[in-house]
Amino acid sequence: MELPLVSATILKTGALFLLTLICFRLMGYRSLGDMEPLDYVIVLGIGEIMGSPLAAADKSILYPALAIVILTLLQISLSALYARVPKLGKVMEGGPVPVIKNGKIIERNLARYRIDNNSIMEELRIKGVRDENDVDLAYLEPSGRFSVILKKEASPVTPRYFGEKGSLTLVEKGEIRPEYWEDKEIDKKAILAFLAEENVRSWSEIETLLYKNGNYILERKNNQGKT
Repeated sequence: MELPLVSATILKTGALFLLTLICFRLMGYRSLGDMEPLDYVIVLGIGEIMGSPLAAADKSILYPALAIVILTLLQISLSALYARVPKLGKVMEGGPVPVIKNGKIIERNLARYRIDNNSIMEELRIKGVRDENDVDLAYLEPSGRFSVILKKEASPVTPRYFGEKGSLTLVEKGEIRPEYWEDKEIDKKAILAFLAEENVRSWSEIETLLYKNGNYILERKNNQGKT
């Protein structure tokens, strides 16, 4: 094998790889997760374009690179258009399809989208659901995945179930969590007074500081928690 040919192949591969990586970053995280039909078509096209010039050492990468850029711009433009006109995105890519409603499997939708009952039950088991009767709503999403909403009586018990509000983490590992300090129930002066009573001189001394139902729960670093 001739050395110039090997060098050219290495350079072309590296260039197309970097270009494709940059394009995927520009397309955003959506194209890297559960792909919608638009993303799948674009990724499929880019993969095909990448392979063609690399298989033939005498082919230029100029036109394949241009095609990859065009596909990237097309994906970005259509994604922005779908965000502005949701109905257009639904027409082009489809919307969520209900497959279970109030514990009953919707057979006509399964037949329409060629899904068998075993696949539905497998998806439920993956999500920790043993019985379809526990499901309020289940959808087949455009990405091909299932989303499940349980009935209230089958949902995990949380403080909200008993009419209580969950705890707020005000400080974690010595760092203030500002997003919780803005809660309307939080009294900053009361927090500082509580910490003064507990002889806390620095945030760095705190492992966690929680607020729940009007009470503060303090856990010091390398020490037992106090309330």
